[in-house]
Amino acid sequence: MKILLTIAAILYSTYSFAQFRNTTWGLSMENVKRIEDAKLIKVNIGDLTYDLNVSDLNCQLQYFFSKTGLVEVRYTFTPLVIDRTRFNQTAIWDKTCFNLTEKYGVPTSGAGAKFRTWDLKDFSIKATLDNSRIGEIVVVSYSPPAASQKDIL
Repeated sequence: MKILLTIAAILYSTYSFAQFRNTTWGLSMENVKRIEDAKLIKVNIGDLTYDLNVSDLNCQLQYFFSKTGLVEVRYTFTPLVIDRTRFNQTAIWDKTCFNLTEKYGVPTSGAGAKFRTWDLKDFSIKATLDNSRIGEIVVVSYSPPAASQKDIL
């Protein structure tokens, strides 16, 4: 009985400390592959790319790794998404910012038209609306929280 309670406690603590999509910063690529249930479409050295539907919008979800493990998670909505969703990128940007604000509160900085950040306890979020040669791209990036001066000194 004690063994079952111990296993249950370990499983609960693993999920209660998950920082993003049941992952934690520093996880290996193999562990993220086991956890993520979206459709894997590309594996590179240092990153995994998945096809995903977020709030009725198709996008690519990328996990980036360094020698120490998972260091960034990024959603990318490209102009190709417009064909599948029938939304223009400005509408996607507005919907993305609305959803992030609803979930995480008012942005920490960048209330401008093309850039916003949220600095939270377990991660930081950077949302951008970028212009490229293929059109406007909406990118939402999650990374470990930035170290403060107190943490560094």
